[in-house]
Amino acid sequence: MGIVSVLMGLGNEWAVQALVLFSFTLQVTLLSLAWIRRHSIAIMPKLVLWVAYQLADSTALFTLGHMAISSRSREEQPLMAFWAPFLILHLGGQDNITAYSFEDNRLWLRHLQTLVVQVMGASYVLYKYMPGKETLVMAAAELIFVVGILKYGERIWALREATFDNIARCLDQQEDYASAREREGDDLLRHVLEGRTSMDEENVLIGAHGLLDICRGLFIGSRGGRRGYLRHVLLSFQMYGRLDKLMEMELFLMYDILYTKATVIHTWIGCCIRVIALAATVTAALLFLLSSKTGTAGKISP
Repeated sequence: MGIVSVLMGLGNEWAVQALVLFSFTLQVTLLSLAWIRRHSIAIMPKLVLWVAYQLADSTALFTLGHMAISSRSREEQPLMAFWAPFLILHLGGQDNITAYSFEDNRLWLRHLQTLVVQVMGASYVLYKYMPGKETLVMAAAELIFVVGILKYGERIWALREATFDNIARCLDQQEDYASAREREGDDLLRHVLEGRTSMDEENVLIGAHGLLDICRGLFIGSRGGRRGYLRHVLLSFQMYGRLDKLMEMELFLMYDILYTKATVIHTWIGCCIRVIALAATVTAALLFLLSSKTGTAGKISP
C-alpha cells in the first residue's frame, strides 16, 4: 500500500506536467506529419497522424479541466497559470492541418462553442492560480492567452471557409466580382499559354491559380457553363506535356483550401494575426526570461 500511495502521489503531482508535454508532442506530430497526406499513401504514418489529430483537442480540453479542479502549492501556481494559455494555443492547431476529413469542416460551430467555453475555463485557471505579485509572468501569460484566442479563432474561420456552402456562397456572392475573377484567371492562363514552347513549374502553378475558381465550382457541382473553356485549357496543357503537373498543383491548391488555414493566411487579417502572434510570443518569452532573473523562475520551474 505504501508503494501504491507513493506512485499515486507522484501521478497526481506530475499529471499536469505530463499532460501539457503530451499535448505539445501531439502538436509537433501534427506539424511534422501533415504533409504525408499530400504525398504518401503509407498506412502507418497516416495512422499516426490520424491518432494525433483525434487526441490533440481532447488532450488540451482534458488538461484545462484538470487544472481548473486541481490544487497546487503556492510555488507551482504561477507555472500552472502560465501553462493554461498554451493549451488554448494548442486548440488553435497547426497551419498545415485544420481538418482531417471534409466532414470536420462542418463542425466549425462546435469549435466556436468550444472556444467560448475554454476561454472561460482558461480565464478561471488564470484567476485561480496567478498571484498578484508575479506581474511579469502574469503579463506573459496574458499575451499567450491573446495569441491562443486569435489562433483558435483563425482555425474556426478556416473551417467555415472550407465548407461547400461557403465556397458556393463566395463564388456566387456578386456577379461582377465573379466576372472580374474569371477575367483575372483568363489573363493568367493567356499569359502562360500564348507564345510558349515549354513550361516550368512556376508557369504551371500560375495556370493552376487561373483555373482555381473553376475547380472550386466543379468540386461543389456548380458553374458548369465554363466546362468547354476548361476542356480547351486542359488540351493546351496536354500539348505541352504538363497536364499531369497541372492536375497535381490544382489538387494541392484544393487540399490547402479544404484542410489547412491557407484561405485565412493569405488575407490581410491573417497577416495581421501572424504579426501580432509573433510580436506577442517574443514579448512573452522575454518577460518570462526577465522574471527568471528577478527570482521568479526559481518559484515556477517544475
